[in-house]
Amino acid sequence: MHNFVFRKTKQAVKRSLAVALAVATTVTLLPNVKPAIQAASSLDPEQVTNYKKYAEPVSVDADSDGTKETVWSTFTYGSYPQSQVEDSNIIAQLDALSTDAWTSLENPYTNYLAKSNSAYAGQHNLAYTTLNGDKYLRMSVYDTASGTTKQENGMYQWESETAVHYFKYEPITWRVLSVNEDGSDALVIADKVLDSQPFNYSTKIVNNRKPSAWKYSTLRSYLNGFDSKENAYKANYATGYSFMDLAFSDVEQANIKTTTNNNTEGDYSVTYSSPSEDKLYCLSLKEVRTSSYGLTSDNARTADCTAFAKQSGIFGDQDYAFWWTRSGGDAYVRVSNIDYMGDIHSGGNSANKGSFGVRPAMHLDLSALADSAFSGYVDENGYTYANRITFNLDGKKTYTYTSSTNNYVFLPYQYEAAGYDYNYSITSSGKTVSINQFPLKIKANKTINVTRTVQEDTITVYYKAASNWSKANIHFRVADGEWTDVPGVAMEACDEVEGYNYKYVIKCNDQTSATVCFTNGSGSWNSNNGKNFSLNGLGVYAIKGTTVTALSVVPTATPVVTEAPTATPVVTEAPTATPVVTEAPTATPVVTVAPTNTPVVTIAPTSTPVAKTITVYYNTGWTNPHIHYQVSANKWTDLPGVAMEKTSEISGYTYKYTITLAEGQTGSAVCFNNGSNSWDSHNGANYYLSSAGTYGVSNGTISKLK
Repeated sequence: MHNFVFRKTKQAVKRSLAVALAVATTVTLLPNVKPAIQAASSLDPEQVTNYKKYAEPVSVDADSDGTKETVWSTFTYGSYPQSQVEDSNIIAQLDALSTDAWTSLENPYTNYLAKSNSAYAGQHNLAYTTLNGDKYLRMSVYDTASGTTKQENGMYQWESETAVHYFKYEPITWRVLSVNEDGSDALVIADKVLDSQPFNYSTKIVNNRKPSAWKYSTLRSYLNGFDSKENAYKANYATGYSFMDLAFSDVEQANIKTTTNNNTEGDYSVTYSSPSEDKLYCLSLKEVRTSSYGLTSDNARTADCTAFAKQSGIFGDQDYAFWWTRSGGDAYVRVSNIDYMGDIHSGGNSANKGSFGVRPAMHLDLSALADSAFSGYVDENGYTYANRITFNLDGKKTYTYTSSTNNYVFLPYQYEAAGYDYNYSITSSGKTVSINQFPLKIKANKTINVTRTVQEDTITVYYKAASNWSKANIHFRVADGEWTDVPGVAMEACDEVEGYNYKYVIKCNDQTSATVCFTNGSGSWNSNNGKNFSLNGLGVYAIKGTTVTALSVVPTATPVVTEAPTATPVVTEAPTATPVVTEAPTATPVVTVAPTNTPVVTIAPTSTPVAKTITVYYNTGWTNPHIHYQVSANKWTDLPGVAMEKTSEISGYTYKYTITLAEGQTGSAVCFNNGSNSWDSHNGANYYLSSAGTYGVSNGTISKLK
């Protein structure tokens, strides 16, 4: 018999013993595994290279006890009601809202239950609203899938049939299971069980469609927002009550990819289903067992459930829940699932269990994620991966981690720049040890020493930016290749060469030239008066204003010189025994200045300077929304701000306003109100729009629209 409480206690004891055994060790390098977090090196198998921000799971020995545990990279996308509101002040404000302030929701499943249970035909409270910029869902026991007021083992007990609970919409955390080769697509699964739903309303066969068939299930319709034609029980989830519509804006939905699912991946052919086209779905048994996804142990498959899911009727132990797969079980009425201990039940349970949970899976376009979406790493025991270490590049501090939960250190995302080879070491007790692989484990604050060398097939550019530029981007192309996307690539601030304050190394591969120009990312450009800068030859260049200085250029097979030497040098005086010359020619002339000719360019700058405006689209039910904003470090607008313009230009947004940026201004802090005393200030942090462009703000989330 499983005992989950004992199992967790045993893990805690195991962790304590591991910590005690590791006290004497200051630095522990992990065993020679090949984590997907670390990209393979094309130069040297021992060289440390960048790990991917969104990467496939990795197995590491988190306890230093010889047992590897799975670690997933995570991000947030969309939002869903999760935590119950406990703050009495917020509860009072929600209680006081008028009926008009709430948007009612119709749950097709509770409507179905009402046909056989008169209690479900009574009072319903399912609705959502926005208060002080946060979104909340209201629910009572008869709005749930299988909630109860009775004392039942493993079930949440509602205090009464009339009790109303509020749940706050919070960002959904997703675990990355796989990433395609170019990093543009990821298969992900929800970190937690988010809701309680039956796989199908009934175990009756309807129109020859088995209750275990995923394609015709009500669960598939609930996840994707399908209408009554898509499931066997004519449940209509296209009216707003679906996971798709509750969790994602229209813009977010567009970034979720459609997946063709082969639904013959269960253990019992009697319950196979026809293929289906889904945006959101449950994993199959085959996918759960796919070793690269990391769900290879009971612990890795165990899933926490949210307060909303638990109170909706989840059956489980404490905060852990059963969750559905989409594979049929050993009979047409049964569906395979994972229990709250993480065990796989391939034979399954009855398809009409309303007390089982949902962990949605999907394929997502990773380029749609904001930088702030990245949520770090989580292991199968629920521990997050953080770091306590400083990286020193050539003796200068370049990156510091300040928090730690389990002492793992990863190479910071995008720490390594293109065009360099990197070497890492750590000094402890007077000894310097090379680091050949990340992650590593530390027991105290430490410094990692970093040295780097420029790779041979590169062009290094030093640039002197205008004094009013707060940053510099280099926009370039190698030889006749494609230009970088506007506004180019951020340059590294540096003081290596006197008189120049930015640097970038261009990786040329098998080419020997590049064309470049520069921008501050906010509309100001230096494109050599429209001609760009042509750098003809590998090496090091310095650019200031419109002047190019070649600091060192790699000679070609036949050196280009301005004057061919004669066999006998011409001198103005008869040579002495030892001729005196002002400069002895070398075998390979060293170019010390830029060529005198004006480089020939074949194209004009490809970029059109970025418009100096920030357009903000906002989603709200307010009838008179105002935007209150501050550009750069200037003063805020007068309260309550500026009235926004009603619009239907972009689906999912109801108002817009355009902020004009002056020369040198880069971004704006904004918040919103209804023209009176209701505010959306991102919980007091405001929303920060860092550069010119078009943004959408909805349910506390910023999206870059263009």
